[in-house]
Amino acid sequence: MAVSIPKWAADAAIVVLIFSVGAYSARVEFTIKELNKQIEELKTKSIPELDKKLAVQEGAISIHHGSDWSKRVEDNSLLKVVDLENKFNKSVSELGNDFNTNSKSIINVQIAIEAAHLWAKQQDKRIRDKRLEQFRALAVYSTAKSNDTIGVYINKQHTRGGDYKKGDHIVLINPLPPGLQVEVIVKGFLDDPASSNILVQLNEKLLVDIGLTTRDGQYELFIQNDSDILRWKKIEDVYKELIDKESTRITRQSR
Repeated sequence: MAVSIPKWAADAAIVVLIFSVGAYSARVEFTIKELNKQIEELKTKSIPELDKKLAVQEGAISIHHGSDWSKRVEDNSLLKVVDLENKFNKSVSELGNDFNTNSKSIINVQIAIEAAHLWAKQQDKRIRDKRLEQFRALAVYSTAKSNDTIGVYINKQHTRGGDYKKGDHIVLINPLPPGLQVEVIVKGFLDDPASSNILVQLNEKLLVDIGLTTRDGQYELFIQNDSDILRWKKIEDVYKELIDKESTRITRQSR
């Protein structure tokens, strides 16, 4: 005899199944809503953090590989950091070799400059000594009357005439014993090509002061220049001025 399920039991089972499915559907729907909520929360919290991390990572990559690294990734031309280090070390080595080579040239230039400096210093001393040493020169006297008793005139046409300017002090010395001398001041200049062998024109009082008379009219005297007439600078002074000028320029640029 076949077993049969009563109709009421079958109806009850259908109702239970419907309720069960409904409850499961409700649970599934609730779970989906919870998942969607969690996804939205993750989007809200995680994406900005990821963006920050990505920005930091991209910045770090740019430091090592340059700002165009992404394009070079596409071109497959991006070098590894190790390769970059090797390339950098090679450049440093080449730079060191170039520096060593150039430093030798710099030293040679410095030696040449020092040699020029020493030579110029030597020439400066030689010329200075020559300008300050006594030399013989012809002088004439002027009969013109003047209240200026210590002023003399220099003939610009003489070979030493260009060495002087107004106000220079000169010592005139009588070469004959007892070697009287007088200090005079350049008052002005003559321009007499016909008497280019004459350097100084002085007045009668000065002749008397150094023990001479007007009888001869032309006299050979010792001329001693005062150091004030040396109007060029020593090489050390020129060098110092250039250094000071360069230091001033650098200071102004750094402000």
